[in-house]
Amino acid sequence: MIAIRTRALGFAVTSVAFLFACGGSSSAGKASDAGLAGSAGKASDARLAGTWSPLSASIYYDAGGGGGGVFAGGTHSLVLGTDRMWSYGTTSGAWSVAAISSMDWNAWGISSYGPTRKLILAGWSGGTAQGPIDEQPGGPVSYLWVIYPYQSASGPAKVWLKFGH
Repeated sequence: MIAIRTRALGFAVTSVAFLFACGGSSSAGKASDAGLAGSAGKASDARLAGTWSPLSASIYYDAGGGGGGVFAGGTHSLVLGTDRMWSYGTTSGAWSVAAISSMDWNAWGISSYGPTRKLILAGWSGGTAQGPIDEQPGGPVSYLWVIYPYQSASGPAKVWLKFGH
């Protein structure tokens, strides 16, 4: 169950069950050299490997409005393997890390707030999901964000999933 809080007055989210079902593609391709080129050889990426617990989920509609909620439990963890493969429930694919560009911030619809690297999950819901890696320079990774497009009955939107240790 998700408790919803709205970001815009007068907006109601009628269904958020899709957040749990939209993970990745059930056909997990092998990691390609090209897909992982952005993260090959970076020792700091090893800090990302492991199991990440779901902390929150939000949906923001392209036309405006949206909001988020906090997972009440019973949802999937995001697992990033040392072999550069990810899994989320029964879905999986390849993961990589790349620098965040100004185009990324624009695509996500937010201003830069500090992170310089992004997580990329190939094969997520038939496409690619990505999001900022919240980390201290040379220090621990606090959170991972997974952002992906979603077409709902209310119109096109972006789903934001937040994961932590």
